[in-house]
Amino acid sequence: MCNPHPRPSPYKLDRPLQRHLVHGPIVSTGQIFIDEKLEQEIMALEPYANRTEIERLKNVDDGIYATESSTGAMTLLDTEPLDGVDYKNGAVVYTTLMVLMLTFGRAESKPKPEP
Repeated sequence: MCNPHPRPSPYKLDRPLQRHLVHGPIVSTGQIFIDEKLEQEIMALEPYANRTEIERLKNVDDGIYATESSTGAMTLLDTEPLDGVDYKNGAVVYTTLMVLMLTFGRAESKPKPEP
């Protein structure tokens, strides 16, 4: 079973939103990107607005974003305001994540196949 371990974004504003998936000894890390205009709108809200001491990495400056978006992959989350009007009231986010879990190293570190 995969257990998601999100990184709390108020403490990681210098990096994009990340998601960690753990399955036995396997850990996969990926990045999820939000439209820059929407991200600026969200960053102006509490609790993010007071975190001005941290310079946020913009999508245009992120090498992973540039590489992935150049492949034609859908790199931005599809979002809409929760109430259909204003993101200040929350957001609905649509995405599909695919994770390829591989192990490297000693054979005993590989997970056993499920029956």
